[in-house]
Amino acid sequence: MATSPAAFASIRSTATPPAQRDLHTEEIAPLGGKALFCIHSKATTPEILRSIERRERIVLMLLNGQRTIPDIARLLHRSELEVTHSLIRLLKLGYAEYIGQRKI
Repeated sequence: MATSPAAFASIRSTATPPAQRDLHTEEIAPLGGKALFCIHSKATTPEILRSIERRERIVLMLLNGQRTIPDIARLLHRSELEVTHSLIRLLKLGYAEYIGQRKI
């Protein structure tokens, strides 16, 4: 079942962490496997989705605010490092947002 990009636009957090736009590899690493990310609403336009490489677009579409990096890596049969690299690029472009950590 395919989900439209517009469906992800509503999944956003009202809490904005400090320095969200400047989140780098060394800042993501301590967050561990509990960090949650979602797609930014501006990344749902067809033009932007077409401009993103396929490997990154797939990661982007799996960012639903409930999946962690290990979850996405498992779904895509990729390493956590590969997913993290894609996620960092998406964060730098402003297409993804860090929304917090998964509660145990």
